[in-house]
Amino acid sequence: KATFNIIKERLQSSLTSQAEIFIAREGYRPCAKRAAILYFIINDLDRVNPMYQFSLDFYTELFKNSIKKSNAAEQLNERINNLNEYHTYAVYENVCRGLFEHHKLLFLFQICTKILIIENKINKDELEFLFNGGIKPNKKEMKQLITTKCPDWLPASCWDNILALCNLPSFYDVEKSFEKYSTEWYKWYLSPEPENLKLVGPWENKCNLFQRMLFIRSLRLDRLSFSIKHFVSRNLGRQFSETPVVDLKHTLNNLNNTNCLIFILSSGSDPINILTYMNRNYNKKGQFQSLSLGNGQESIATELIKIGQKEGHWIFLANCHLLLSWMPQLEKIIENMQDHKAHPDFKLWLSSKPHPKFPINLLQTAIKVSTEQPKNIKSSLLHLYQNINEEQYSQNHASIKYKKILFNLCFFHSILTVRKKFLSLGWSKIYDFSDFDFEVSENILFNCLNEYEETPWTALKYLLGNIIYGGNITDIWDKRLLDTYINQFFNENSIKTHFYKSSSLINCIVPENGTLQFFKDFIKTLPCEDVAETFGQHLNGNMIYLTRDNYLLCETLTSLQEQFNGSSVDNDKEKKVLFQISQILQNIPSLINYEIIAENINIERSILNTVIFQEAMCYNNLLKNMEITLMTLEKGITSLMIIPPNIENMFEKLYEGKVPDQWLKTYPSLMNLGAWMQNLIERVKYFTTLVNTSQQPVSIWLGAFTSPASFLTCILLNESKESSVQIDLLSWEFIPMQTSVNELIKPPDKGVYVHNLYLEGAGWDNEHLCLREPLPLELITKLPIIHFLPIEGKKNLLDFYQSPVYYCPKRSETHETYLCAVILNLKSGSHHPDHWIKRSTAVLLNLGN
Repeated sequence: KATFNIIKERLQSSLTSQAEIFIAREGYRPCAKRAAILYFIINDLDRVNPMYQFSLDFYTELFKNSIKKSNAAEQLNERINNLNEYHTYAVYENVCRGLFEHHKLLFLFQICTKILIIENKINKDELEFLFNGGIKPNKKEMKQLITTKCPDWLPASCWDNILALCNLPSFYDVEKSFEKYSTEWYKWYLSPEPENLKLVGPWENKCNLFQRMLFIRSLRLDRLSFSIKHFVSRNLGRQFSETPVVDLKHTLNNLNNTNCLIFILSSGSDPINILTYMNRNYNKKGQFQSLSLGNGQESIATELIKIGQKEGHWIFLANCHLLLSWMPQLEKIIENMQDHKAHPDFKLWLSSKPHPKFPINLLQTAIKVSTEQPKNIKSSLLHLYQNINEEQYSQNHASIKYKKILFNLCFFHSILTVRKKFLSLGWSKIYDFSDFDFEVSENILFNCLNEYEETPWTALKYLLGNIIYGGNITDIWDKRLLDTYINQFFNENSIKTHFYKSSSLINCIVPENGTLQFFKDFIKTLPCEDVAETFGQHLNGNMIYLTRDNYLLCETLTSLQEQFNGSSVDNDKEKKVLFQISQILQNIPSLINYEIIAENINIERSILNTVIFQEAMCYNNLLKNMEITLMTLEKGITSLMIIPPNIENMFEKLYEGKVPDQWLKTYPSLMNLGAWMQNLIERVKYFTTLVNTSQQPVSIWLGAFTSPASFLTCILLNESKESSVQIDLLSWEFIPMQTSVNELIKPPDKGVYVHNLYLEGAGWDNEHLCLREPLPLELITKLPIIHFLPIEGKKNLLDFYQSPVYYCPKRSETHETYLCAVILNLKSGSHHPDHWIKRSTAVLLNLGN
């Protein structure tokens, strides 16, 4: 009986302990929820970039470390809050180390929104609007009849967002506010920082912090990232307001002889300088060997690792993406390193550009660090001065002159590398100006000034503009821009003028003579945020690249949200695409009946009729191709036939509302599918009218031609025939008109009137018929009708800006019709033509969305 009582007491005690453990465990459930949310966010990052791979073991160790290092507390709620806060920031800090800069905010916002959704602090419909704006993947019908008209000052795309916003319960009748408070909203819209202003009318008190972001998303997409940072900071804490800085020493402590570190490369980046610095300061052995991988380097790399493991060297294998076939063997070598037999000082470093076939296991086990070129002038200057050889810096015979020109060289290099953020207003193509270009230029500058008493400006400009930096450039207009910068930074005034100004800004000056540390200290006084004028750009230039970045941010968040929601979205994909196909087939215009113009060509051979005939043929071929591919895809979706490989990508394109690649072969466009279809209908209608009338119209819509160069050549041929002047001796004179299309009665006796031309990167003065500074948020300006007049010889182009003409806003030469074969000469107004060269001002025949 005594034994029975003992067992009974122990069982009772055991049950009591189990209950206490259960209660204690349930108390920590908020930590488990938070940890699970963070893990699944990390696990989805590989959909953003294939190099963002993180293992469960990595996350488990991170969580254990958070338990140990987070502040203890007597109260359970306080302890849970401490653990959640510490672990959330630990995840953010450790994962950010391997993310590119433009993905760090995306990752942080994912953390913030997922946490708030679980806590029911964010409405899911409002979150969906933030991601998609007025264009939703599953667009619902309007819940109410909208009678309010779009304000004159507001772009149509922004008004579409507002009309979609008023369908959300919290924003009912928001569109009426723009009618009642139009002036106030206009001031808010034009503000450089609208996210810091109060909302107009009653909406200031109606909206919470998240709902305020929906106004930013609708009206000023360029400011969304700043609004998101403020929102995250208010909800997660101030420590999340700044991006964690990669601590090289801390990273080095985590690297040992059993694992490796991978540098994830972006365009133009090279970690060799980072490794050289770390080797100089932290490597006791001082032995550092690097190898750039490529075909035939397998055995050399293997032998290099063996020697490094034996003697304790640091081994750096660069560009692993160029030797992916050897990566499985490298993976086995790293697995064998777990036996701890390698020398304690041995360390293995790798670098690779993102590639979907890079081994996942290798990515999950390795320490990942992203490397990018500096994103602003200040960071770039500090980076360059950090790598300048101090001994060489102080030994140059022409010390004062050398230091000034070297600073200009650093500023020049920084301008070239950072300028690409302005997209098409920066460079027509993306160029990889690297640190190696700067190092070569620095050595040439050092040698030139040591050997010659007078500065050899001509030689320096030639080497920089045609070989070192100019050797990267393939576009003639980019070469013109490079030459303009070279003339600005490398001239006699830059070394003779005290505090020579590198740009129009007050603080952009060349410091006087000083030590290397003096120049570094001066650079630290420069602003962290770049001002557009530093590059010769207008403030509107910032808006363009910020809008693009924020649009991509929302697009990526949308795709991640769809993955998070599972297959519910996938089930509607086919229905939506089938609906899109039926809508397009219903709206495809009829073929152009070009038999009339064919008869005219047979009767009277006219060059103009021949060009119009060719254009009609092109559009008819496009319309036939559209009908065939759409019907084939429709049959494939409904399982009536197998979808051919050449139209497989059409499904995703139509679902995303984009124009299929097959249709863009006729002429390039950056419009979305809806805008492109409307534009196509207008083009076909235009050429149908031309064919039916069989005579030259009063004014030409040049952007409607699939080959504008052919039409302009046709005009020159006609003039050559009538005037008996060789076509090679003819050129164009461009005369802006102050009349509208409706006021013109007949075409000109010579040449043609051209309408629907657009100006990007400048404004237009209708009174003086010249270029002017654009107004705030004036990104595109419509030019007046321009008379294209053929003349013999060439006109004096002093005070004229020679503007390239592009078919659409994309300026790449990958499509033969992106660049039109004409240069439009426009009066430069009160500014020198170089001013507009730095603005990358250009004329467009067609717009984007």
